[in-house]
Amino acid sequence: MKWNRGIALWLAVGMVACAPEAAQESGGVETLSGAKGDCPTCDEAGPGAMEQAGISERFYVKGDAWIIAYQRTSRHDMAMEPVLNVEESELPLGAGVQSNRDRTPLFLFNYQVDRVYRSLFPTLGGKDVLREIASIIATPGDATNAPVSELFVQDDFTQLEPKLAFEMNDLLDPISETLYSKEYPNGKRIPLAGKSRLRTGSSIFPHSIPRALVAPTYVLGKSIEISPELETVLDVTNPDWREKTYLSYRFEGLGEVESQGDKVYWEPGTLWPFLIETDQGTGVLLRFISALPQNEVEGGSPS
Repeated sequence: MKWNRGIALWLAVGMVACAPEAAQESGGVETLSGAKGDCPTCDEAGPGAMEQAGISERFYVKGDAWIIAYQRTSRHDMAMEPVLNVEESELPLGAGVQSNRDRTPLFLFNYQVDRVYRSLFPTLGGKDVLREIASIIATPGDATNAPVSELFVQDDFTQLEPKLAFEMNDLLDPISETLYSKEYPNGKRIPLAGKSRLRTGSSIFPHSIPRALVAPTYVLGKSIEISPELETVLDVTNPDWREKTYLSYRFEGLGEVESQGDKVYWEPGTLWPFLIETDQGTGVLLRFISALPQNEVEGGSPS
């Protein structure tokens, strides 16, 4: 499937991190009390956020890698409206929604941790604490060998942007992103600060700093709604995804567009979310390859 390069450039905006505040979500196995985002009760001097939130027993190490299938939401009027899985002809006039014709084909991206180091971070109590920082490189995946490859964008956009790098510490705070392009062949590093959606430089590569909450909702995979294209790929790479239970985080408000509804679904024990959905698109985890063989977790092979 060919994809117009001009449209790909127009869509070259990064997948962004989820905003604070979680909302309860129905259709799950068990509903726990709500909580704000950014691991609000995490001990700033304690272990990493994923450990404190009970998601994973460790932070990233050099060599950890994962593969993402990503589908952008094309918004011709730049409005942030929900996308429905129906044709426009079936929508009532003035419905204020967009049909499945506004979704792009799938993109395939590779991510790998190329460095982990430590740096001092101040706590609210005024104490400096050493925390781990992971530097993550995003590159294009080989869509020609992907399962159901006809659903993926095949155009080579590496001449426009060969890769992207971003950093986060083990409390899942964004530290920096580095953009690579013809203008910046050696990279342009942009320092980041704060605990909010990552909206700095635009990038073809979706890059999200997922948020860890201490009181999520638990949902079964069969209750998660995704597009037919993503569903088709997951059925090949992770055929039992509907039977798994996920930690579900849903975000609304607090400085974001009202009812924007960013979502994160995270399988306990894994180091990257199963699904991240924002107004810009949806990314699903096809495979995670641990640098520690005894802890390898993968949902299938993309090739």
